[in-house]
This record gives sequence, C-alpha cells and structure tokens, in this order.
Amino acid sequence: MALVKKLSSGESLYRNLTGFFCVYKPAGLDLIQVMRDMRFGLVKGTNQSWNEKEHYFVKVEDNQLSIQPDLSSTVQSSGYRYLRKDFQIDFIHPLKEHNSGIIVGTLNSDKGSILEKKPILKSYIITGRLGLLTDDNTARGNLVDKATFGHVNRSKMDRLMATIQATYQRELFK
Repeated sequence: MALVKKLSSGESLYRNLTGFFCVYKPAGLDLIQVMRDMRFGLVKGTNQSWNEKEHYFVKVEDNQLSIQPDLSSTVQSSGYRYLRKDFQIDFIHPLKEHNSGIIVGTLNSDKGSILEKKPILKSYIITGRLGLLTDDNTARGNLVDKATFGHVNRSKMDRLMATIQATYQRELFK
C-alpha cells in the first residue's frame, strides 16, 4: 500500500523528489533531450507550487508608520527559487538514440550505483488487462473506458515479445 501525502509548498515538494523513477524513451529522441525535458517539467512544477508568503516591512516617515510589501522577496527581483541544476538526474542503463523503451533512473539520489553493480535483468513478467482504461491506470481505479481487443491474440503477443527480446539482446552485445 502506497503512502499518499499532500505537499503544500514547493520546498517540501523538492525535498521529497528523491529516489527511483521509470520513464519511456521513444525512438529517435536523444537521452539528453529526455533529461532536458524532465528537468524543465520539474523546475516549472516546483516553481509554480512555491507560494512563499509576502514579506512586509514597517516604514517610518514623518512620525507616520506604514506597512509596505518587501519587493526583495518576489520572483521579479530574486529570480526563480529552483533551477535546472538543482535536479540531479542519472539513468542506470541508458538507451541509445534509435532505441525505445523504459529507462530506470534516479532523481536527486546516488542509489543508482547500487543497481549499476548488479547484473542486468534476464527476464520480465508482464501482467495486464486489455481493453480497460481506468482513471489512475491501476487495476483498482475507476473504469473510464472500454475498448475491443478481439484482434489481439497469443501469436501477435508472442511476436511482439520476441521482437522486444531480440532488440534488447542485440543492444547488449553492441
């Protein structure tokens, strides 16, 4: 069971962005471009969620007290809080430009070195239900849409899996 926690500030969001992630890399896209797009999305999201309270200062003029906003704490004067260099992204077993597939990586963490020392996986077990779409892409989510899948049969799935395995093994020996 996953622990779901609501993050209210950009700072708590940034602190909790550590660990492993999986991302799909399409063919024809360079890994550096994938990393650049991920960093851009992370920076944009954390900066939008950063709602620091406005600071005020007391100004005294001619024995009159007035409270005015402190302009040094705004984005226009101090810049964005989080930059692209704040997010450290490492891929464990990267794919080349012409390959597509799932890449495992780490974000703001050095735990990837543990997986790099282990041998590459030899087999995968994939389970799923064809033709069902849920709101959160899990088996227990609310059903959103149904599609027909009568055209999918065992021979087509075996052919697809054999192609994926052949591509994977070919890349291992390059």
